Amino acid sequence: MAIDWLLSETASMLRKPADDLDLRSEISLTELAARLTFDVQRDLLEYWDVIRGEGHLPARSDFDPLAVPHALPYVGLIDIIEPGPQFRYRLIGTKLPAYAGGRLEGRLVDEQKTPGIAAYLNCVYELPYRFRQPVFIRECADYEDGDEDCLARLILPMAQDRNMPDMLLVSIIYETQNNPGQQRRETTPRSCRALSMVSARP
Repeated sequence: MAIDWLLSETASMLRKPADDLDLRSEISLTELAARLTFDVQRDLLEYWDVIRGEGHLPARSDFDPLAVPHALPYVGLIDIIEPGPQFRYRLIGTKLPAYAGGRLEGRLVDEQKTPGIAAYLNCVYELPYRFRQPVFIRECADYEDGDEDCLARLILPMAQDRNMPDMLLVSIIYETQNNPGQQRRETTPRSCRALSMVSARP
């Protein structure tokens, strides 16, 4: 799948012009770390880099939760199911938003309450799967009451064969000014929009 097509498709889901998304401008892991606001996500990215080895992706078996215990409330694991790909929630941290209004473990992203959100998330999660590299997105979720939550989403691919991703390690942290880093909502947003999106070459 061509990156230009996928960017265009993602931009459509994000309601942003494709030129406003700088995923095509790959940056280094060091540059990506410098863009992360939260220490938790910087630590997670650094740990992912350590366990992946030279020129490979890390396997799920490489990931030791005890190595980054402070990150676990903000971490989720998503299985990649072929063909498709489809994305299924395996583990959801206690501070991650439950956008379906309930437990997500074992459910497909396609089962999100709002079809538009499912399409958005499928497109977002396909990026690190297709290009086998970390993706960082700053986005806002808009709600029916006119409120919004802005958040930082870091997505790190993992692969049992060290090459083709079969799982995503996802960290989501709210940037809400009055309650930074805390879970605010368990309801499905009306829409999501990206503020910025970058990809880092391993």
